[in-house]
Order: sequence, then structure tokens, then C-alpha cells
Amino acid sequence: MTTWTRASYAAAVRGAPPVDDAMRELVAALRALERASGDEEARALEDRAFAILAEQGVHARRSRLSSAYGDVHRAAAAAREGDPFTSTWSRLMAGYCDGVEVGEDATNAAAGHALGLALASHPEVTATRAAEIAPPEWITDADLRGRRLAGGHFEVLAMADACRRGAGDADAARWHEACARAHLSADPGPLVDEQASWTAAQLRVVALLTHAAPQKHAAERAAAVVGATGAEVELLARLRDPERPMHDRLREAGAALAELRRAEADPETALLVLAGITRWLLQAKHFDPARVVASAARALSLELSAGQTEDSLGFLLDVHETFATSASSSSASRSVPVTRWSRAGGTASLLLALTAKLGVSRTRALFTSKKRATRLRRAELDALVETAATRLDALKGPLLKVAQQASTMGLELSPAIERRLIATRARGTPVPFEAIEACLERELGRPWPVFFRELEEAPIGVGSIGQVHAGQLHDGTEVAVKVRLPGIRDAIRHDLLHLSLLVPVAVVLRPKVDWRGIVAMLRESLLAECDYRREAAVQEAFRRHFADDPGLSVPRVVPECSTQGVLTMERVFGCTLGEVAEEAGFEERRRFGEALLRLHFAFVAGGYAWSDPHPGNYVFGEDRVHVLDFGCVPRWDAAVRLRWVRLGQAMMERDEAGLKRGIRELGFPVDADHFDYQEFVAKFHPDYYTDDVDEGGAALHSANIVTEQLRELFSRRSTNYHNVQIPPDLILGLRAFYGTLFVLSRLRVGIDPSRPSFRRAVEAAVLSAEAMATPPP
Repeated sequence: MTTWTRASYAAAVRGAPPVDDAMRELVAALRALERASGDEEARALEDRAFAILAEQGVHARRSRLSSAYGDVHRAAAAAREGDPFTSTWSRLMAGYCDGVEVGEDATNAAAGHALGLALASHPEVTATRAAEIAPPEWITDADLRGRRLAGGHFEVLAMADACRRGAGDADAARWHEACARAHLSADPGPLVDEQASWTAAQLRVVALLTHAAPQKHAAERAAAVVGATGAEVELLARLRDPERPMHDRLREAGAALAELRRAEADPETALLVLAGITRWLLQAKHFDPARVVASAARALSLELSAGQTEDSLGFLLDVHETFATSASSSSASRSVPVTRWSRAGGTASLLLALTAKLGVSRTRALFTSKKRATRLRRAELDALVETAATRLDALKGPLLKVAQQASTMGLELSPAIERRLIATRARGTPVPFEAIEACLERELGRPWPVFFRELEEAPIGVGSIGQVHAGQLHDGTEVAVKVRLPGIRDAIRHDLLHLSLLVPVAVVLRPKVDWRGIVAMLRESLLAECDYRREAAVQEAFRRHFADDPGLSVPRVVPECSTQGVLTMERVFGCTLGEVAEEAGFEERRRFGEALLRLHFAFVAGGYAWSDPHPGNYVFGEDRVHVLDFGCVPRWDAAVRLRWVRLGQAMMERDEAGLKRGIRELGFPVDADHFDYQEFVAKFHPDYYTDDVDEGGAALHSANIVTEQLRELFSRRSTNYHNVQIPPDLILGLRAFYGTLFVLSRLRVGIDPSRPSFRRAVEAAVLSAEAMATPPP
């Protein structure tokens, strides 16, 4: 591991003596790169600089020295100023390494447009060719813009023309018909299904088009196209290889696009490659480069169709919806409504909006076929979720927490709505910085510049209760400053008051469930999250507990800059859950998964247990998981905690008697003497819901296990339907359990009870709980 520090590296860049020969060589490569005279020289210097960083154990996005990667790309952008596309791509790469979004601007759009025009300058693209591919007279311009036209060679238009004329050989007509069905439904399935009939050139088109499909698992379907060869097919497969670092794949994508232009590639093939790269970038949530490539696809499509359509592949409509969803999560700042009546009005407005959408969709379903009605019901659910997520993002507080929790339940929604739900937990609508400044001054007693050298206006995180801004102390320490949203405590009290009004209705539906206890637990938990002094104390307890853990780390709190409404901590750097799941190998993902299980089973001094496995609460560094946000960490009763961890141990050891005893002692049965323990034990164990295994042979659960299990345990088909409840004091424990399963499913790793490290974690949790539950002599 390198002994370099951020300070020593920054000093060397400014001209101070480097700490060793490797740093000296890196700084020299940076300076030479800025003066590079061509792309070939620039790429060679880039490769050398990145090799030095890799030799020193520095990774892009996962190290405090990751800014060095950004410096290399900034130098490359300066060297390539004469080439709008390659310089823009280098600038986007610098933003990726710095962990920030560059944002959509005119330079990015112009670079993508220039790339598209360059790809369209192929010798075959002439005025004659443009006339040849123009649509028949009976297809209007409105038809072109209203349909999802697609095809590597504009096969939809060719097929339509052939059908009208009644001409063409049978094989060609079959190909055109399959293309038309695939393109008009935005699903390459018909092409894949008949792959045995296609030529090598047609198979290549099938594979490339499948990579660009909006459906899930498009890459797996593309790999299933047997006999599809070509550099472009291999490129898209490499870009989707999760075993390769994301930084390397992004660099290769930029280099491949530049090479397409230099090699004067066939423009229709280039269009398919642009579509496939854009789709991959969207699925990896790298929106800035995706916008550049989509802009190139739009320009190329217009050139190839002689201005008839900007979306000849039919994928840009879906792409624009994704961009709109990502942009809506960072829309104009607004204040949180905090008075009782404003909260009630916001909730009423939400209910009215949902009712209106529900009424419209149900009315439409009355006047359509049964098959069409099924599709409308799916669209109805998507519309309801979209409306709810947008309104709750403005309200913040408990209702937004519900939406965030729903994003981790594996609901079977469309990809666009799943992205919208994920956006509620990843980046909500921020509160204006002026309100944050006022909060800081009120809490700290003086203006924030007294405490911080820098404080970024744009937040790096927006939650349901707090907003986080990156900053720097006067001694140079980089920090994350979490500020409680103004008025959020009153908002929570009002929302819970409105929720308590529904308790009598819930009691009628399920009279044996302790609804009042559940609401009281929610009130206590949510208001505790508003107390940042308590959170700082809990965070320090966890930091001490995991001080020697090889795979877990908790940031240090800065007490002199923390109050009841402000929490300042050392800033950590690394990847998100989605990024590490995408680019890390199995062994690394399994190490991370075992670290998260140790966190789940830990019983920290003071009786605290981790209960907030929100995907945004983890930052994955080079060799460890940094754990954030200790607001929702309850203090467990020692006796209840002992029963809980013993239930986990019994589950691990497949101890049926221990499972039955734990279920009874913890209070899941309403009437313990008339409870069907056999059914509950079978369906309570997570392995009941999966036959899949990970690469190590451990049971691999799907992301929607929580919905599957709740459906089984609480459905009317269950013999325990009227005799099962969720004890209020276990709700946060169950949230931690299912949330951890969700995170493990995202990492694509299972729980292997036979692994010594896992058994030790469970046994340590049991011993710790026993010690705390045993009264002193």
C-alpha cells in the first residue's frame, strides 16, 4: 500500500520534492501529458500514469488519492483541446474520478453532435443513398415520429415497402418481418428466437440491437445470440463485463468511439454501437457520458434518414425518459412544508392526485379489451408510483422514508419507475442553500466560515430528515456536514398525528395487531433521528467497536462542529453499492458481504444494533466498507436482543426447535397456543424462497425476497392469517435483516453459514448478548 498522502501528492504537483521516485515519475507524466502533441502520445502517457497509480494501490473512485486519476484526465483534456469529442470524454472521465456529475451543457452536446456527423461522413452516405432510404409515400412524417422505428439497416421501412409491393424473396421478407416486430415493440426477441435462420451479418445486427434494448437482461440475451461475431459485438460484451473496473471500461468506450470515427466505420453499424453504449451507460447510471453518446446517435440518425427521423433505432425516447427521471431528482430547490395544515394539505393533495390517476386508468379499462386492460393496470401502477414519489420528495419526513424503503423491497415495477424510486433514496430535491446557511449559523452560533474553509452549495446527499454538504476544515481536513432540514421535527410530529388517526381503521381490519405500539415506535425512532448529538455518540460507539475490523470503517465525528442539528464527520471516498456490484469480482464482493453481515450481527456497547441498511449508507473503499448514518440505531433491551440473536443462530444451524422457541418468545404469534409453527418455520427461513446459488455455492436471494416472504406469511392462504403479528420492538430488527438481504442480493452474494468468518460473527453476537443480558454478580 502506498505511503503517499493527499497533501504530499498535492505539494508535488505544485512543485515540492516528491516523496519517492514513483511520485516523481507520475508528476513528470502529468506535465508531459499536458504538452502532448497527438492522441497517440496522450494515450501512451495516460497509460503510464494509470499504471503508476495502480502499482501504488490507488484505485479510481475508491481512494483518498483518487483525485490523481482526475488530474490525469484533466491533463489529457488539455492536450486534446483541438478534438471536441476526445477532450469532452476526458473531461467527463475527470468528473467520474472526482465523484461528481459534470452536468449537461452546450460543450457536451456539441461534442456528441460532432461525433455523430463525423460518423455520418462515410463515403457511402450520399444524397442518392439518402433518397433510397426515404420512406414510401404512404408512410407520412407523422408516422415516422410516432412509431418506434429501428433496425441496423432501416429494415422497418424496407419491410413496409416490400409488403406493399408484394415483392421480394421469402428469406428477405421473413427477416424484414422479424425486424419490424422487434423494432415496433422495442424488443429484439423475435430476432433472437429465429437466429438459426440468419446469416452471419444478420446475427451481428441481432446481437448489437439486443445490447441496445431497454428490457432487463439485454446483455445476457445478446450473449445468447450464437455465431454473432465482429469487433463491435466483442466491444459491447467487454463494456458489460462486471469483472473489469468501471474506470477501464469507460476509457475503452471513449477510445472505441474515437476509433469508429477514424476508421470510417459503416455508419449504420456505428449507430447500433452508439445505441448499445448508451444503454450500458444508462444501466450503470453514468448519465453525463450517456448524454454525449445519445447526442451522437441523434445526429447520425438524422443524417442517415435524410432528416426524416432523429430516432431511427427507436431507443432515444426511452433514453430521454431516463434523463428526465434523473433530472427530476435534482429539480429546483424548495422548502419543506412544516405546519400542521401545510402537511395535511400536502398529504391531501397527494391522495387526490393518486385518486385522479386511479380513476382515469380504471375508466379507460372499462372501454378496452381484456389484454389491453392488463397493460393499462401495469401502466396504472407505474403512474401511481411516479406521482407518489414526486409529491413525497417535496414533503420529506416519514412519508418519503416509506418511498425510500419501498425502493429496497424488490417490487416488480417497470425499469423507469424502479429508477424513480431509487432516485428518492439517492438524490432528493434539496432545500435551498440559504436555509442551510441559516441553520448552520443558528446551531453553531456563528457563520459557517468561522468553522469551515469551504462548504459546497450543492449537496452531496439529500435525505428525508437531513441534507449533506461537502466541506473542508481550516486545517485541510475534508468533511461531510449533515444539516437537519429546517422544521423537520414539526413535520414528523404532524405526519405521525395524521397517521395515528388511521389506527382505529387498522384495528378493525386486524384487531389483534398492536397498531398503537407500532405508531409509538415510529414516533420514537423518527424523532431520535433528528437528534444529531445522539447520533454522534452512537457513531463514535460503532467506530470504537470496529476500530480493528479488517473490512469495516466508521468515519470520525468532528465534535467541535457538531450540535443537535448539525453533524460533521470526516469525509470518506469510494464507490456506491451499484458501482461496486457492477465492477468488483466475486471474491471482493463476498468480502464486502461478510463485512456487512458482521455489522448486522454486531451488538455494540450501550446496547446499540445497526438497523439502517440503506444502500446509500455504505461507501465501498479499496478494501473496506465505510458505514454512514447512525440515526436509526435503536437501543435494544438486552433480553429481547438475546432472543433475537439466538433466533438468527437457530436459523443458521437449521435448528427447528430453536426457531420455534425464538418465534414464540419474540411474540410473532398472537395466540401462541394455537399457532402453526411448522408453516411459519418453513416460510420464515430465507432459503425457502430461492434455488439459486452464488459463485461460491451459497444460497442467493433475489431483491424481492421481502415482498415474497410477507406475501406468504401474511396472506389469507396462510393458516396463521389471523394469528400472526410483527411485534413493534422488532420492526427495526426486521428492517435490518431484510435490508441486509437486499444489499447482499445487489452484491450478488449469498449467506454461507458454513464459512468460519460468518459463524464467528454470529457466535460473537450471541456471547455479547448473553453477557449484556446477565445481571452482574
